[in-house]
Amino acid sequence: MSQIFDGQHLLLWIELIGCLVCFNLVKGNKQNICRTEECQVTSQNFYGNLNPTADPCEDFYEHACGNWFKHHPMPDFAIHWSTRSEIRMTMMKDLRLLLENKEKWSDDKEMAQAKRVYKACMNIPYVDKCDLPTIRGYIQKFDANALFGNYLQTTSSWWMVDEHYLDLAGESAFYDAYVIADAEGDMEPMLHVNMLTSAFGSIIRKSPWTKSEIKNYVSFLKTIMRMLLRPNAAKLTLDTISDDMIDLLNFRNKMNEIMLKTLEQKSTCDRMTISEFQKMYDHEAKLKRSSEIDWTVHARILLRENWDQEFLKSMPIYVCDEYYFRQLSKLLHSQSKRTIVTHIHLYFVERNLILEGKPKSFLQNSISGGISPTGVLRIDPERWYSCIDNSNMRRALGKIYFKSDFAPAVSRPMKTELERIVDGVKDAIVSQIDEAKWVEKGVKREAKYKIEASQIVFGSPDLYDSTLQPSMDPLDVKAYNSLQRNVIVVSQAIMQPPIFSLSLAYVVEYGTMGFTLGHELYHGLTGNGLQYNSQGKKKLWWPNTMQDVYDAKQRCFIEEYSKYRVIELEKELEEIYNNGRRTAAENMADTMGLKAAYRAFRKRLEKMKDECPILPHFAKSTCEQLFFISFANTLCSTMRPYTLYKYVRKNQHSTPRTRVNAAVANMPEFSRAFKCERRSPLNPGKRCDVWH
Repeated sequence: MSQIFDGQHLLLWIELIGCLVCFNLVKGNKQNICRTEECQVTSQNFYGNLNPTADPCEDFYEHACGNWFKHHPMPDFAIHWSTRSEIRMTMMKDLRLLLENKEKWSDDKEMAQAKRVYKACMNIPYVDKCDLPTIRGYIQKFDANALFGNYLQTTSSWWMVDEHYLDLAGESAFYDAYVIADAEGDMEPMLHVNMLTSAFGSIIRKSPWTKSEIKNYVSFLKTIMRMLLRPNAAKLTLDTISDDMIDLLNFRNKMNEIMLKTLEQKSTCDRMTISEFQKMYDHEAKLKRSSEIDWTVHARILLRENWDQEFLKSMPIYVCDEYYFRQLSKLLHSQSKRTIVTHIHLYFVERNLILEGKPKSFLQNSISGGISPTGVLRIDPERWYSCIDNSNMRRALGKIYFKSDFAPAVSRPMKTELERIVDGVKDAIVSQIDEAKWVEKGVKREAKYKIEASQIVFGSPDLYDSTLQPSMDPLDVKAYNSLQRNVIVVSQAIMQPPIFSLSLAYVVEYGTMGFTLGHELYHGLTGNGLQYNSQGKKKLWWPNTMQDVYDAKQRCFIEEYSKYRVIELEKELEEIYNNGRRTAAENMADTMGLKAAYRAFRKRLEKMKDECPILPHFAKSTCEQLFFISFANTLCSTMRPYTLYKYVRKNQHSTPRTRVNAAVANMPEFSRAFKCERRSPLNPGKRCDVWH
């Protein structure tokens, strides 16, 4: 008998050792390693983002995202960079390849139209940033004597100088232009013009000048001028440079005032012929001679087409900021040729010269830094990016991308997996509602029905109903809740790693996509969502008798989230806190959505009999820990200080750090997963929950 027992005992030990070898049995979960390409890339990404020196119980965002910025540098032109920004940038690069491929889909109408518009946009002249000798060469191509004697002046009309640089660099010193599709016509390339991004070339002003800033900016202009002039010219002209720079600054300030007033006007954009635009522009200055700006000439230069004059006059042009152009014509008519020519030359130089040393120092000192700057250095994205980003063919570009081999295909298995996650999150929310002891039965029934009746629309641009959100860009990496329809729309763009993929470990999917869906579903049960019923009709289904209790629940979130400091800004400000009141609806959706996603994940784990594939770099982590790390990674990001300051003051969301830390602090499951000591920052005595 004992021999039989010993033999059985030995077999059990062999089986147990086999399980340990195969599954790395850790804390109750059978964790095998996910080896797919998506898992390996996502694992490397998440692992690189970790700051292992940060205590997850003190600051989980820092623990999960502390090194994100090292591996995901923000482009110079960007002010906010996140996981979703990177996904979008990858799609933009793929679109560029598709649009520049001469053979791809040549018989597809939308592709052909998009390619023509993109090509016309890319054909606008362009010069790279360059050194001083190259800049001098560009100036002297127009006038060989421009840098001698009567510096930067010419016997030619000032508009000819502007046309020279327009032909060279594709930029006028008086307006911005790019190419879009003629949406009201045949979708062929059409010129789009609007006011200048900045009258000051190198910087974008946001506030009135201080005395110190004016002094530094004039010093910058004078230094640039001295660098440009030939030695024998400088001796003759240095005495006049200072006065000329003051005149130039006054002129640019007047342009800037017009631009600010234009913004106040909230101008619309109108399609008109070039001839109509010319008449409008000329009329304001009451010009009796030919106009200073001949818009047919500018159109011919920018579109690189040698059309005849009459054809050009009848061509459509899309004009935004009409007020600006009307006032610009008056301003130019009232200024001296010397000042205008100086502005044109120096605008080109400022936009295209590589700035180093003294000029760069003067320029940087002409704007205050910090969280509330008076201006910022102007940095534009590359031309190809602007041509795609400024396109008005968003739907077409979305279709082109999602038909390509670059895009993740929305297959039946993918939809099945997404539906499984959705159903799991919905079931979790329904069970949360059932547990609420303070909610009346009828309200519970309506709340549960609203969640169960909500539709989830996944997929490509063809599936978007224009009545849901006509302005939605198919390339946006997002999901949103249409309260008026009780529909959650999930863009196809978001359905790719590290947020979702069939080849990802399911624990990651629940931490990323599960949280995203839970957040959007909870918008129907918080804030404005309480004003719409299950059919999306505006009807207050939340009775006044329960409002006091609900307000108390909401107040918990307001008070909790208001305690979080924005530590990223503490170098600039002694103390600045998150605004828990303004962000309350989003905070409730974050916390409750994460709780629902976690509950759905645990249900899936039970169905899988505790088998949980884990990412390669996280073999020592539990499945529960990886769930929270995956969630945090959806919110890893960096912002410029002034962007973050504005975000804190105006955005409906809390800062990414607060969103992560406050949400996990409301979950005892997080504290158990990371063994957080009681009363540690993220294991508080008091937690917020809508239903408990």
